[in-house]
Amino acid sequence: QTVQAFLPQYQRRRHESEAWAILASQLERRLQSVALVVGAGAALCGSVIATFLGGAFTSSVPIRQLLRRLALPLLIAGSLHGSICSAEGILLVRGDFGFIGSFYALCAVVMPAVLLVVKTRPGTSLSTVWLVFVAFQAARAALLNLRIHTRRDEVGSSKEGGV
Repeated sequence: QTVQAFLPQYQRRRHESEAWAILASQLERRLQSVALVVGAGAALCGSVIATFLGGAFTSSVPIRQLLRRLALPLLIAGSLHGSICSAEGILLVRGDFGFIGSFYALCAVVMPAVLLVVKTRPGTSLSTVWLVFVAFQAARAALLNLRIHTRRDEVGSSKEGGV
């Protein structure tokens, strides 16, 4: 939402001059950096809670042990969330609606299908499900950011869309 609030006025003027293009690119990078730091900070708080404060939520020792084991995947998946959100915002500001729509549809099909396969395997644990989620978040972050960097000069030309 922060990207969508501050970037549009720069994005609209990007083609007016090299100076506006540079300002828009710098603002994109700054906003992505802030999103990464905030996402990592929130994820760190979540993992600290899972690691050290499980007793605030349950008196069950096995549940607290499980929470501790999930702290690292929580940290990784949560840290990627800021990158995903800022990349989505940049693509929305750029008007890359076809890609975003296709990407959301693909994610809505792929993740549940993968989880169904994982769930049917013997010995699947909650940790395994979280590792799948980490891989899913990493793939989303990579694909969205790849789209940003490969389509930098095609701002607003996404009518054709598609993943």
